[in-house]
Order: sequence, then structure tokens, then C-alpha cells
Amino acid sequence: MDTSQTHPEVNTNFYTSSPAQPNCGEACYCDIQKSSTGKPSCMEMDIIEANGNCAMATTIHTFATDGKPNNGNCDRWGCGSGASLSGKKFHIKAEFAQDGTMTVSMDGAPNNKYSPFPAGASNGVVVKTMSSIGAVIESSQWFGWAPAQDSCPKGSKDQLPTSKFAVSNVRVMGTVKQGPEPAKCSGPAPAPAPTPPAPSPPTPSSGCCSWDNAHCGASTDYCKASQDHCEKDCNGKWIHPVVVV
Repeated sequence: MDTSQTHPEVNTNFYTSSPAQPNCGEACYCDIQKSSTGKPSCMEMDIIEANGNCAMATTIHTFATDGKPNNGNCDRWGCGSGASLSGKKFHIKAEFAQDGTMTVSMDGAPNNKYSPFPAGASNGVVVKTMSSIGAVIESSQWFGWAPAQDSCPKGSKDQLPTSKFAVSNVRVMGTVKQGPEPAKCSGPAPAPAPTPPAPSPPTPSSGCCSWDNAHCGASTDYCKASQDHCEKDCNGKWIHPVVVV
């Protein structure tokens, strides 16, 4: 993810939600919060919500109940863990364990200091939801709430239209639970074949090219370069030097 062109207090995110039917876009969108349009609430796993280019939060939402976190059951308020951003492009990785725990790392450093820490009941919801209906990936930018607002620079809603971010090289390892089979990630492109080196001119071998079978006369560099050149291409006779013992 690259948030270098994201304005302060703009929430830039990458998360999963779990609609109860195959994903059909906005028509079946859901998340953990209440909806004024009557859309249902569903499990929301916020892999990253970034505040501009300043800070990020990872938050688990498993129970569609209001109020502060309920004994680690990660309700609409959520069980969250924060981290600082470095002001550059960074790598985010989310891993879901068999017991339902989610570990998110940024550039290899885990962001797992959840407060409150997810309870077993919360992890159980993750296991049940993932094994039955799965999750879809969502990503957006919006203004209204962002992590670490007390310590990060202030922004304004007017900056939202010009705020930019980029997500690249998204890789997913998992099993399809509903909906169409997605396109598979291809392996790394094969390295281009090395360019063969230009042929080097043959090294002159011992001997000379003759046209009277006795004397080495004047000849081109090509003809006198080797016996093969002399006799096959130049119609000469290769004279080997006399070795005196």
C-alpha cells in the first residue's frame, strides 16, 4: 500500500466483510455498523485503516452490538491495535489461523497489541463465518473517523476528493466458499533469456596461409586467422611452422 499522497484524517482502508450471499457489489454490501438503508450487519475484519500517512489501526469486529468492547467480544467498537506509518510505501500481510485469530503485520512487524484482546467467543465467530460463507475484500477512502486523530495532523473533508492511495500486488491464499472462482495469481514471470555474447574473432593459430605450398604470402587477417579459414574459405594451404628440436 502506498499512502504517500493521502491527506491527513482521510481513512484509507483494506478490509474484509462477510455478506451472506455471493458478492454482488453494492447491492449486498454489509459491514459491522448499523445501516440507515436497512442493510444487514456482518463480520468486518479491518486489516488496515490508515489515517493519512501518519498511523494505522487493525480492528476486529465480530459481534453486531453497540457500546464499548464487551469482554473482548469485539463488537461494533471493535478490538483494535495501532501502529505508526513510515511515510513510504509499505507491505501489509494478514494471516488467519485455524483458531480464528488474525495477525496483521506491516513490513514484517506484527500489529497485534489488541485492546481488548479478542476472546475465544470472538475467534469462534471468525472460524464459523470463514468456514461457512467466507469473506470478500473491500477498500475505500472516506472522511469522518481515522485512527490516532489526537496525535496525527488535522485534515478536512474538502481534501478527500484529491486524496490518493494505491494498493498493488494483492495475493490471496484460501478456498472459495461462495460466488465465482476468482482469477489465479500467476507465478513470477520467467527471467528473460540472457543475450548471447557477440562472437569473438578467432585467435590466430600457429602457422600461416600460403598459395604456393611453400611460402607464406600476404593475406587478409581472416585468411591467416586459422587453418580452417585459410583452406576452406581462402583456397590456400596452411603451412605449419617447422619445430627445431
